[in-house]
Amino acid sequence: MADIIGKFIERHGEDVLEALLVDQTTRRNIICADSEYSDHGYGFDCMDEIAIPQLTGKYAGLIRTRADKALESQSHRKRDDDEQDDEAGGDDGDAPTFDSRL
Repeated sequence: MADIIGKFIERHGEDVLEALLVDQTTRRNIICADSEYSDHGYGFDCMDEIAIPQLTGKYAGLIRTRADKALESQSHRKRDDDEQDDEAGGDDGDAPTFDSRL
């Protein structure tokens, strides 16, 4: 995945990114609000504020949008379903076949 945040910083500067990370209600940086990233250590717990270091360097591309995660999850579910069909001897997605002798 391309370093989108790095390219954004090159084009607009860190100060613009810092402004975008601020929650307009609390006037603090937005939070992860998800424990999905907590295994990456300090700064990635669900209540930790997101800052530029969590978006750049070795963490570039780690935090993704809900839409990206949803697409990946959908892709995994489809792949898992296909594997289960193969294991069960299912067809390749064509319409169900009926026994004409009935």
